[in-house]
Amino acid sequence: MIIPLYRNIVSEISSNLKIIENDDKKKLIKDITKLSEEDSQIFYMLILSYCADEKLTLEEYPFGSIGDNSNITFDFDKFPPKLQFILFSFIQKQKSK
Repeated sequence: MIIPLYRNIVSEISSNLKIIENDDKKKLIKDITKLSEEDSQIFYMLILSYCADEKLTLEEYPFGSIGDNSNITFDFDKFPPKLQFILFSFIQKQKSK
């Protein structure tokens, strides 16, 4: 299932897709740790929406992430560039609220 927020972000970034630089990745990872529980769930749903949109075989924890019942840990560098930029855009939107 693809959530509407995913579609909105993809339509906004489609012409401006860029590679996230290392400094921006570091800031992004720091910002991810500050997400509310609700925003963390949306963040994960964006990852799942990407998998559905790209018709990827979904593993329990995609892109080499590891988790348990309460936490999931990601290696951001294992995410495809497009997904990195989608998540970067989501975080930027959350910060501007």
